[in-house]
Amino acid sequence: MQDHIGDGHRRKFYKVEDQCFLGSEGFSDRIQRGTREKIEHIYEISLGDIVDGIEMCLGMPASVIRGMSRNRKGASGRSIVGYLGRKLASYPLSSIADYFRRDPVSRSAVFNPKL
Repeated sequence: MQDHIGDGHRRKFYKVEDQCFLGSEGFSDRIQRGTREKIEHIYEISLGDIVDGIEMCLGMPASVIRGMSRNRKGASGRSIVGYLGRKLASYPLSSIADYFRRDPVSRSAVFNPKL
């Protein structure tokens, strides 16, 4: 497409594959295949570094996030850490629960997927 940007309207560039992709059938196949491939992790980051980042960005004390209290602020902080740990570094839920000394069976104690 980039090579033909000055050519004006060209019908072949407006063909839509599977109502999702602008491009050839091979292009849409490559894109769909790529979305199905599981990325193991994006970043190598420790849960402690995530906690420190939340403390810095949100002003939520790390002691509250790491604490054993079930108060709303600590639970919210742990949820954010759990969410970011899973999304950014693909930490298994059990590792996140271990980090916070929580039972991994009790998902709500560590990670709220509705976040």
